[in-house]
Amino acid sequence: MAKALCILFTALMCFTSAVHAQKIGTITVKKEKSTESSYESADHPMKQEYMRGLFYSAKMKDERVHNPKFQFLKRSSRYYFYFLNDKEVCFFRSRKKPRHHFNHIHSIPMKLLDEIGEYEIYDGELYIEMKSVHSNQIFRYTGQANSKQIWLGSRSAYQKKMQLDVYLTKCTDQN
Repeated sequence: MAKALCILFTALMCFTSAVHAQKIGTITVKKEKSTESSYESADHPMKQEYMRGLFYSAKMKDERVHNPKFQFLKRSSRYYFYFLNDKEVCFFRSRKKPRHHFNHIHSIPMKLLDEIGEYEIYDGELYIEMKSVHSNQIFRYTGQANSKQIWLGSRSAYQKKMQLDVYLTKCTDQN
């Protein structure tokens, strides 16, 4: 019994010294909880911005699946983002000119829409979360925006991230 206690005591001492040796030379960082954002300061508060209207891209080549034989079709279309109000946005692709959609913006058929969602803009940084109309898939877009232009840098879905380099311009009466 004394021999078993001696072995147990020796093992405990070895374990304690090994743990103590690992702690020597390490730096522990104490995390502090903060209520304010890392971008926000007293001198420069974050300002939420709002978008309104129709934004369109240049013509882009889209790959779409052709149903009967599952062959890929390549066709040129534009990306359109329509900001409905202070939170909602919808996304669709179309081969028609921006002027056509600008004149008929309130009568966009649901079959034309690809995604519907919400957006946020803080100090020019744009974040859009969209849900596909045709499936349950959720897409997130990130980029930069102001009242006249949008630049989309990436689009991500569940475990997939696609780099975008898409510029969109606001559609006005002159377009």
